[in-house]
Amino acid sequence: MAFEGKGGGFSNFEASREEIVRVHFEPQLARLGLSVEQIEGQTLEELNESLVKVNDAIAHPEAFGTLKISAAAGGGFVIAKTEAHFEIGILPMLLERKSLILSRIKSLVGERRIDSLKDLGSGPITG
Repeated sequence: MAFEGKGGGFSNFEASREEIVRVHFEPQLARLGLSVEQIEGQTLEELNESLVKVNDAIAHPEAFGTLKISAAAGGGFVIAKTEAHFEIGILPMLLERKSLILSRIKSLVGERRIDSLKDLGSGPITG
């Protein structure tokens, strides 16, 4: 699989690298229920299960394999089978997903606390 560079130095290199990583690893994360869309739709209980999954994946990122990439003539990139200019793993994506899960948990727990405060506020005042 080849990806074309569009010039522009490091920023376009980084954008191309990011695209390659997502195309390669995203299906594996989706099978585990860890795609961005899946995480954004999960309940608090499901998010806690996803947190366990992502922590396990972070502990063993080698289970997802390593993506080997070579620079091609003309500024593009090619996924290499053997020899490569650099290798990329899934760990940065896993850390990104963990951050998303923790943010969603914090958001849902915050909403739950607000709801309980509203419930407390509607009762009789004693004192």
